[in-house]
Order: sequence, then C-alpha cells, then structure tokens
Amino acid sequence: MGKKFSNEDWSWYLTLRHEDVKYSDMHNAIPGYIDDLTPWGGVNQTIELQLTWDKRDEYASYPSGFVWDTNLEQAVQTLGGEYSYLKYWTQARIYASLNGILAGLADTNGTWTDDNPLLFAARLRIGSATEDELPSFARYSLGGMNTLRGYNSRSFEGSNMYMGNFELRVPVAEAVSIVGFYDIGNADEKFDWSNYHDDYGLGVRVKTPFGNLRIDYAKGEDENRTYFGFGEMF
Repeated sequence: MGKKFSNEDWSWYLTLRHEDVKYSDMHNAIPGYIDDLTPWGGVNQTIELQLTWDKRDEYASYPSGFVWDTNLEQAVQTLGGEYSYLKYWTQARIYASLNGILAGLADTNGTWTDDNPLLFAARLRIGSATEDELPSFARYSLGGMNTLRGYNSRSFEGSNMYMGNFELRVPVAEAVSIVGFYDIGNADEKFDWSNYHDDYGLGVRVKTPFGNLRIDYAKGEDENRTYFGFGEMF
C-alpha cells in the first residue's frame, strides 16, 4: 500500500510480508558464515514502512535533483512469526548536471546538451538493526551489479551496512554514454568504518526502445567482474 501526501514531494509505502524459509544442502554459500544455515530457517513476518522525499525535476529528460528514502522493517512474533527485530536504513540519491560548472571551460553545446548533460550521480546508504545477528535472509547484503560491482553477490553480509556509489555519466553520442564509477562500503555484524571494500571501473550505457542497456566492468580487491543488464544502478 502506498500514497502521496498532500505535499506531492512526500510519499509513504507500507508492506506486509510473510516468509517461510527453509535451507538444505548449503556449503560455503556465504563467505564468513557457518555452512549450516538451518537454524535460520522458519517463519518470518514483517511490517515495513518506507518514507520517500522526491525532489527530482519531473520535467527534465534526465535524472535531476535528489531523492531521500527512509525504511523501517519490524519483524513481529504474531500469527506464527518466529523472529523479532527492527531493521532501519536511510539513503540519499543525488543527480547534478555539470554543464553549468563547465560553461566557459569546455564546449557543452555539442554532445553535452541541456537535455543530455554531463551528469554526476551519487547514492549514499547506511543501515543497522536492533539485533547483532539477524537471520540469514534478513541480513544486509553487499556485492554484485547493484551494490559493490567488483565482488560476487552477497560477498559481505551483516546487521550493519554502509555504502556509497559515485558515477560520472559522460554522453559521447545522442544514445551512448560512458560511465566512470567508484563504489565503497561494507556489511558486517559491527560498524567498522576502517574496514571497507571498494571497486572502480568503466561502463557503457546505450539507449534502446526497451530502456538503457548497461555494461559495467569493475575492478575489486581480488578480481575483475563484468555485468550486463538494463537500466541504471540507481
């Protein structure tokens, strides 16, 4: 369920979720955790509330402005629920055209037009929980094409998380852009700002009738990874 407030910039979404989780034949699926995840199976029932403040320019042909999301997820032990915890996270997404800054320093009226500018995009997210160790299916998870691109999916998990994604989106043709990016963050049982993981790389975006075709090549700490998909990461 969801609705916008009388102020159209604000909206709320309420989600009720029932999960029945079972594990079998698990071995080294999540680095750093025990092989036997069966203690974390069972029934989980949650009530999730998300508040969104969306100040993007709805008339712009590209993302412009910022979005702020805050999420509360309460697990309840009613009607058979087996877990009780509160997860909470907040994130900001920022989109800023750099054409005005570069005016007079570079020719922005060629490839970098008002409708297709040189764009800086950033996403900052932080989250925590009331329990030091959440069930495996409820942990914060980083790694993969939508969080830390230089690592396997679910490489880092825990009850606490912080992450930053930064992109410079550079149009090189009307339908093609090159993206330079940097990702940083970690998920663990405790907050440790000095223990982070990062990656950097290059991507290509091609506008198609089905949405942006996305190709990213990322260099992590131990390996390089390539991803294919549709749409921007954020």
